[in-house]
Amino acid sequence: MRRAGLVAFLVMGVATAQEKAPEFSIVEIRPMLFERESGDLRPLPEPDARINLFGDLAVVVKVKGRPGSFAKGRKLRVQVSDGKRELVSQTQELEGIGVNGHAHRLVFVPMGILCGELKVSARIDQPKPSAKELALSFACGE
Repeated sequence: MRRAGLVAFLVMGVATAQEKAPEFSIVEIRPMLFERESGDLRPLPEPDARINLFGDLAVVVKVKGRPGSFAKGRKLRVQVSDGKRELVSQTQELEGIGVNGHAHRLVFVPMGILCGELKVSARIDQPKPSAKELALSFACGE
């Protein structure tokens, strides 16, 4: 009888631990201007504005979850495309959330001359996936 109770307790404990894997959600995709000389990150103008980009593009993805939570093997995938080709496709570990309830991941976009539209997509694969997209418009010419 004791053995059966112990086995039931252990099985319930394992099932509960598996069910309690925390859900994370993407709350923001923030494009930033990266200045190579200084190493500074500066915000870009509003996403609706036509942007003249002189510098490199960095994308900060902000994720929220239960403060201090951990989900082994959780990953964040970020893709940046210009409509014709994929410029960046990067997968990063996203196993833990800080004590403030947030985690940030940074992705650099290799730059040439950007002209036209860019689409930034971020996705966390988990039981309830979280995804967000952002469209950017870069001014062409002088």
